Amino acid sequence: MQLQVSQVFSMGVFKDDLFKIVFVVVATIMFRGKRDLAPWAVAIAAALASKWLIGRNWYIVIGGLAGGIYGALRDTHQKKRDVRQS
Repeated sequence: MQLQVSQVFSMGVFKDDLFKIVFVVVATIMFRGKRDLAPWAVAIAAALASKWLIGRNWYIVIGGLAGGIYGALRDTHQKKRDVRQS
């Protein structure tokens, strides 16, 4: 017996957890090592804080921006330090 995608969704499997599953898969693929932990931690902390303080769905945008900006600033700072040392 083969199940089609529509049958799986009609049974309620993945219905609520599809986004979480896709997020975990993408995050696992994008993870490059210990260096990625700090931006992820900043993003998670900012998302949790904004979810608690603001509510609604802004926590997704705020967490993403916070982690991205932190990672960009860290990489820029690291490059400047590398240039000074050489």
